[in-house]
Amino acid sequence: WDALRGERAAPERGEIEPGEIRHVLADTFILEIEDDRSAGFRLAGTRLCALFGKELKGTRFVDLWPGHSAPGIRRHLDTVVDETAGLVMGLVGTTDAGDTVDLELVLLPLRHRGKPHARVLGTLSPAVPPV
Repeated sequence: WDALRGERAAPERGEIEPGEIRHVLADTFILEIEDDRSAGFRLAGTRLCALFGKELKGTRFVDLWPGHSAPGIRRHLDTVVDETAGLVMGLVGTTDAGDTVDLELVLLPLRHRGKPHARVLGTLSPAVPPV
């Protein structure tokens, strides 16, 4: 991402070559930022969908988080988009069985057809895959 952007604030979506990130592709997603600032999944990798037990395309990003966490996630996403800055953070999730899962979230802004604040490239992966 950093090498692709060069002197720009963010690279173009079209510059992301899936083969170059094949080792993390199953945990990768692309969010589309709408005019109302909502962020929906345009693409989501197979491991990420399996982690949540459903296809994520069309789902709003903040809807993955419990109600009390959603405002904080929204603020982090807004920072990535507004400041055109990458974000890496550790999270703790909970499975349906009540077990905790340590997760790492990466959010990187992308331009789309010259438009800034249009897409976000991300990964969300567990440190150890849950049972």
